[in-house]
Amino acid sequence: MEVDMTGADYVKFLKRLAKVKKPLKVVCDASDGSAGPFLKKLRFKKISLKVLNVRPNGNFPAHGPDPSDEKASRELSSAVRKSKADFGAIFDGDGDRVFFVDENGKRVPPDAVAFLVSKNFKPPYVATTISGYLFRRSSVGTKIKLSQVGHYFIKKEMRRFKAKFAAEISGHYYFEQAFGKRKAYYDTALRALVEFANAVSQLKNKKLTVSEWLKIISPPHASGELNFKVKNQERALARIKAAYKGEKISSFDGITVDAKDFWLNVRPSHTEPLLRLNLESRDKKVFSRELKRIKKLIRPHTYRRTGF
Repeated sequence: MEVDMTGADYVKFLKRLAKVKKPLKVVCDASDGSAGPFLKKLRFKKISLKVLNVRPNGNFPAHGPDPSDEKASRELSSAVRKSKADFGAIFDGDGDRVFFVDENGKRVPPDAVAFLVSKNFKPPYVATTISGYLFRRSSVGTKIKLSQVGHYFIKKEMRRFKAKFAAEISGHYYFEQAFGKRKAYYDTALRALVEFANAVSQLKNKKLTVSEWLKIISPPHASGELNFKVKNQERALARIKAAYKGEKISSFDGITVDAKDFWLNVRPSHTEPLLRLNLESRDKKVFSRELKRIKKLIRPHTYRRTGF
């Protein structure tokens, strides 16, 4: 079998997935990474696509290759506003992660992206323990199968539950693809771009912009992932578990506290002496209270504090 080294076959595959009803204007930032050559070849009938930093360069002269760093998306946000685009997308260096901004250049929470894109697929969906209100506890929450963080675990659960879509707040989006009787499960930022465009086109058909839609679904107050360098992960987790004894607690992938007006997850890194915290609440006062509380619980076990 002859292997296509130009990427033309994959570009054709992505084009077939596009189901855009209302014309869109989109700006993408390839971050001088591997997604650039593919984005340059992508042409859609109803999508006007502008690509920044398209040429791969391992020195990443435009900005760092990590799209989760909001500083990296400054150029993209400016271009989206200037072009009056419907949304923007920024890719990481190797093209497997993507983050989105709305028509005002403001970051769209990954959970909101997952919630919106999931509507393109039949349930169940796979999410991680650190997925928040908009995906795990939203209207699709009852159709969610939980997985540990990491592509190995997520793909395993997708195969187990025959899920067609999965997501992580790190900007990874996973899809099922059939090849005859065989099925593959893979994470790809380029397909996530196409699926997000499909979903935004549906919003536009309802005369909604991305920012207007976000106001309707009312995103909660969220900490993002905060890292704490700790001396002893097990002792810190035990202290947290004891402090929240009266709440609903799960020990699956760290400690998850699922309370009435907030949820939090603290999980150990498997490669570094870190605890990673994610906290959300729809109430600002509750969010501030619990953030102070959890920091106080972790602090005695830290070498030094990072990420806050």
